[in-house]
Amino acid sequence: MIIWDYNPGFKPGDIISFCNEEFEVIENNGYKGTVKEHGCDNPTIINNFYWMYEDEKCVLVKNRED
Repeated sequence: MIIWDYNPGFKPGDIISFCNEEFEVIENNGYKGTVKEHGCDNPTIINNFYWMYEDEKCVLVKNRED
């Protein structure tokens, strides 16, 4: 189940975690965005990445300013 009104306010450059995997936010489009895998040699870019899915929410690991 996707929650259409969940928008945690992630900003480009933020590092987030979802199901124990880390991603860098490229773009936030409200309840979803574009991210790329973080810490990989050849990261995959994922479009339409939902910030919440099946009651699991993305969590901020590191702000882009840190």
